[in-house]
Parts: sequence; structure tokens; C-alpha cells
Amino acid sequence: MAYAGAALAIAGTVVSALGQYQAGKAQEAAYKYNAAADLAASQAQASQVEQETKRRLGAANAAFAAGGVTPEGSPTAVASDLATQGELAKQLTLYRGQTAANEQTFYARQASRAATIGAFSTLLSGTGGALMGMPAGGGAGSYSTPNAAGYGTSPGGGTTYSGSSYSYPTVGSY
Repeated sequence: MAYAGAALAIAGTVVSALGQYQAGKAQEAAYKYNAAADLAASQAQASQVEQETKRRLGAANAAFAAGGVTPEGSPTAVASDLATQGELAKQLTLYRGQTAANEQTFYARQASRAATIGAFSTLLSGTGGALMGMPAGGGAGSYSTPNAAGYGTSPGGGTTYSGSSYSYPTVGSY
């Protein structure tokens, strides 16, 4: 009967470990999805920044042309500055997206490691706990204890402990 209980405990431990592993892998997948979403969002935003920069350059060139200003000198410097600022904004947007994606990728790796370690730990502790409850010597209710030579006498009355196992009453033995 004790073996059946231990087998059930071990089976429950395996199911628990598998569930823990699958939950960790699902979390890893979610972090990877977030990383891809961060990259896609930053690329879309960078594209918008690029379009806005082109509009600003076009508006500046149109204003210069409408005012009869030639493209030499200050207008070229203004257009160059607008283009530089636009490119910097675009690159900063892409950098922020890549940084966010890297962070999510890091979390994904951590979730994967935690899933594996957690599942393994659950297997070890659950199996060890189930095996610790197994009877020693096969008798129901008989569990081994460490052999402790020299227990001596108990403080209350001189009882000497000398055995390495003891028995508990089992169901139906009262």
C-alpha cells in the first residue's frame, strides 16, 4: 500500500514538474513575442519619423523657393540640419526598439532557464519526498531512523534507546 502511495506521489510530482516546465516555456514564448512586437513598433515609428522629416524638408524647400531664395548658403544648411535631425530621431527610435527587444529576449532566456531548473527541482524534491515516506524493510508502518549509538538515558527516567528502527501502529492494528 505504501508503494502505491509513493508511486502516486511520484506521478503527481512528474505532472507538476511538466506543468511548471510548460508554464515557463509559455512565458518564454510571450517574451519572444514582445521582443518581436517591440522591434516592429520601433520600425513603424522610425518610418513615420522618416516620412515627417521628408515633409519638413519639402516644406522648407517650398518656402525657400516661394521666397525667391536660392539653395546656396543658409537654405542648404537648414535643409541639412532638418535631414540630420530627422535621421537622428529615426535612429534613436530604432535603438529604443532594439533595446526593448533585447530586454524581452533576456527575460525569455531567463524564463526558459527558470522553467528547466524549476521542473528539475520539483522532480527532485517530490521524488525524494515520496521515497522518504517509503517503509524500510517492507513492513507497513515501520520506518528507519539513523543509528545513533550512545543515545544514553532519557532525562525523564532512564530509558535507553538502542534500535535503529521503530514501528508506528497501522490502520486496523489497534
